[in-house]
Amino acid sequence: MAETPWTSHPDPGPRVLRRTSSEAATTTLRWTHDGVLVEVSGELDVGCASQLAEVRHALAAWAHRAVVDAGGVTFVDVGGLRAVLELAPPGGSLLVLRPSRPLLRPLDLLQAATAWPAEMSVGPREEALVLRRPAPEPAEQRAADVAASAVLPPPRSG
Repeated sequence: MAETPWTSHPDPGPRVLRRTSSEAATTTLRWTHDGVLVEVSGELDVGCASQLAEVRHALAAWAHRAVVDAGGVTFVDVGGLRAVLELAPPGGSLLVLRPSRPLLRPLDLLQAATAWPAEMSVGPREEALVLRRPAPEPAEQRAADVAASAVLPPPRSG
């Protein structure tokens, strides 16, 4: 199967745009008649965060929101949960279909400790939920903009 470059806009029609696999997780980016569907399965940990970061960048380049199908997720750690939550744009939301128990458990713990991310119900929680990512505070946004534009000096040799 030929891979579609991440920077090109997807053509309409149900098809797989990209599939990446690691030892523990698989991420499939699929174009459907409703938009982009991100299917994740396996173990979502810090090791698969780069797969989801690539998806996030592609979605931003295409100006599309993601819908995540998490029915095949078998394990989630903090790094994996963060990578999933970051698929929502700042101040935006993320629809998660079929959130598996391994995804719901750390989400419950995070919400109990911090009341974040805000969750909206769209029916039975086991079928779908919407997560809302807060917009950055103005000071946080300025700091992020400065950090993104900073040029670091080369390391000194010793």
